Amino acid sequence: MVTPHIVTGPRLPCASLGDVKRVRERYRQAFARYPNLLRPRRFTEKMQWRKLFDLSPIFAVLSDRIAVRDFIASRVGSEFLPSLLWVGDNVGEVPFDALEPPYVLKCSHGSGWNVLVTNREDLDIRKTRELLSQGLSMNYGLTHREPGYSPVRARLLAERMLRQPDGSAPLEHKFYMFDGRVRLIWTIVVDRNRSRFDAVYDLDWNWLGWRAANQRHEQPLPRPERLKELIALAERVGAGFDHVRVDTYDVADGIRFGELTPYSYSGMRPFVPDEADFVLGSWWRLRHPIVRAAASFRRPKLRTVTSSVIRRATS
Repeated sequence: MVTPHIVTGPRLPCASLGDVKRVRERYRQAFARYPNLLRPRRFTEKMQWRKLFDLSPIFAVLSDRIAVRDFIASRVGSEFLPSLLWVGDNVGEVPFDALEPPYVLKCSHGSGWNVLVTNREDLDIRKTRELLSQGLSMNYGLTHREPGYSPVRARLLAERMLRQPDGSAPLEHKFYMFDGRVRLIWTIVVDRNRSRFDAVYDLDWNWLGWRAANQRHEQPLPRPERLKELIALAERVGAGFDHVRVDTYDVADGIRFGELTPYSYSGMRPFVPDEADFVLGSWWRLRHPIVRAAASFRRPKLRTVTSSVIRRATS
């Protein structure tokens, strides 16, 4: 049993009524319905609740691609991390001549801005700098109302690219954890064209046939030889959270951790089948969502807001 990691971090920005309305409208555009924020049942609804009303300072640590490395190392050891090659503040500092491929360039304060560098010959430095500059200008706290990103300092880092002996990408196992327990394994398969596929399994490695962000992977995957170790390590890293997604890579020379995210796909990706949204939501136990939502507003008058007032604000 791992004691939850207690972190005193920066205060996260409180939601305004405008934030509530914007999140509800974005959800409606993604799902053709409004979320139930008072009594959420779906996983995607509970994620909107978290983004608006859960202001735990630990989310700023998990959302920082540099700080989260120390968090992971404190729980399982630094040997489970990809090698860190470089950290800097702007695109002009990236030492392209000194970095030996293969490696990955990342922004510290977001996801989706990764540049995979497999060799120097194919590297377009100008385009790489443009992409990273766009990433540095993004603020997911503002654009997605994911408050954990708001206080994160925008930086760049380079990590050693994880590859199998034949040069292929390793399987990425995303462990959906609830109250410190792994309940679902969402595996990403990357083919040689860098296309991504969803392969979703339960803890006994039974294929569920779910998908969300990617096309469904139709071929059965062999049960990972280190499945028990992967689950045990994920539960050590994810202890103490009502929900967190723990991403790992199963590489030939060992297990490596990727990101920990409290905002999985921002809760804006429809699940197929729709039932999966309810199953994941049933595992996520939100304690006193109405009371905590009211208490999250900063102004004293709004701290005493009743459920009827919140209902009018979200209608």
